Amino acid sequence: MTIKKINFFGNTNVGVFGYATDKYCLVPESLPKSIIKTIEEVLQVPVHALFLGQVRILHTVSVGNSNGMLVPNFTTPEETAVLKKIGIPFARVPNELNALGNHVLCNDHGCIVNPAYDSMTVRLIQDILDVEVVKGRILDGEPGLVGTHALCSNKGVLVHPDVEDNKDDTLTWISEILKVEANVGTLSQGFYPGSGAIVSSHGAIVGEDSTGPELARFSQVFEL
Repeated sequence: MTIKKINFFGNTNVGVFGYATDKYCLVPESLPKSIIKTIEEVLQVPVHALFLGQVRILHTVSVGNSNGMLVPNFTTPEETAVLKKIGIPFARVPNELNALGNHVLCNDHGCIVNPAYDSMTVRLIQDILDVEVVKGRILDGEPGLVGTHALCSNKGVLVHPDVEDNKDDTLTWISEILKVEANVGTLSQGFYPGSGAIVSSHGAIVGEDSTGPELARFSQVFEL
């Protein structure tokens, strides 16, 4: 199991550009082939390079687990044709909260979504990810950006320390939904976990600005 430091396009927030499950990883088509090869070796899953919504910030606009993925309603027909060829089940989410990676936190066991999603959207998310979907917030007083404030895999959940005011109750709640242990930590010198890494059960890609103490906690949480 490996943790590899890499920046994408000179940016330490690699988790904005891509994400992984235990069956696939999505990264921008414009990444160098050498980096894509390294990601595949570290995460030990097939890496697919593409654009969604004609942008390269794939994990900002999409999210998924091993069962399927959610893409924004502005995904082009050419892009959906690529997804069909890859063979990843997907669904367009017809909702104005279309920065899906910010509003959805999921693994193969459960899913937490922004409370602002309506019941139809929640059912759609539940159908494509094939897990229980629960509405909720992670940090007090924030607008439901659960996918920004935490990062999860099938082995653990890393939650931003701003949850400290109600830490124990919130971490227990997150653990019960996603069915893995949750703990607090940051990446990229204090930034939110959701933007700082791409993680599978086998390895992780993290931004080069992440510190030794951050990576020690990261390794513990994700059992890497």
